[in-house]
Amino acid sequence: MSWLHKRIYTKAARFQPSALGGIQPHHVADYLKWRAYGTTNVDFKDLEQNPTCRSSTLEQDKKAIPFYMPIKGATWNGTSGNPTKSDPVNEVVKEVKKAETQHCGKKSCATRDLTETEYRKVVHELYNKGSFEGSIRTACMLKQQVHLITRTYRYDISKLKYSNYKPHPDFPFALSCKVHWSKNISEERQCPDQIILGSMDTNFCAMLGLANYMEASFNYGYGAAGRENAFLFTPESDPKLAPKHCNAAYRNILKAVFLSAPFLAVAVLIAGVLGSHSIRKFAATLARGMGATADEVDIRGRWKAHLSGRVVDA
Repeated sequence: MSWLHKRIYTKAARFQPSALGGIQPHHVADYLKWRAYGTTNVDFKDLEQNPTCRSSTLEQDKKAIPFYMPIKGATWNGTSGNPTKSDPVNEVVKEVKKAETQHCGKKSCATRDLTETEYRKVVHELYNKGSFEGSIRTACMLKQQVHLITRTYRYDISKLKYSNYKPHPDFPFALSCKVHWSKNISEERQCPDQIILGSMDTNFCAMLGLANYMEASFNYGYGAAGRENAFLFTPESDPKLAPKHCNAAYRNILKAVFLSAPFLAVAVLIAGVLGSHSIRKFAATLARGMGATADEVDIRGRWKAHLSGRVVDA
């Protein structure tokens, strides 16, 4: 509305449904053109006009605008409905995507996945820290994250509790784990227990890392007696603050490793930006490389179906 009315509105501003209902497809299309090209006067056949933002940014805007619209679910029928679901708007996004395929659009800022060599280097540097937080706890959290293909920034691992792990009902050599998924889950049946398997490679073995951690953690007051629902990776008990603090500590240690000279000496050999999501992408790529199907990776990691193919470097 700030762009449409050419004035600045605060976050507290509220608009009548009649005002929001007056937004037409050409308003949204012009806004997306302005976001991508800096002007509403765009000739898509002019090869010298290159977009300055990614199509994913425009798609996010398309998804955010309907949140405030009176009619959200309906498509545009020519006179009413959701203006973001109309041909003029889709055409702008389509043209920006086309520019990206021709390497004329803005360069992607998406992080790449870790390589196996880089992952092993991360684990090695964690072991070299010689502390409980780095060598034992963070290394265990990393192995659990890779094994379960979970997110770093959504507290998937930080929310794990002792009670979430139990012997697998069918396979005596495996464990079963209940994961607190944070995204792409709307029903309880969508998050069944996940199987935890061992590995002959100590850098990847989630069960060995878990055993080492649990043995050492009791010396630091984790999982105290009488706390049946104790968090696994933090002695704190606050259901909101404990995962937050645990996740912050985990990410800070990983960030320090990612910025360390030994790791950078390995990472610099491959082009691309690394980030916290690189670990999850590496786990998905590793699973596909070991023979897992795309559907199995999607189910294990709770990927959206239209996203999994983008992140797996198969």
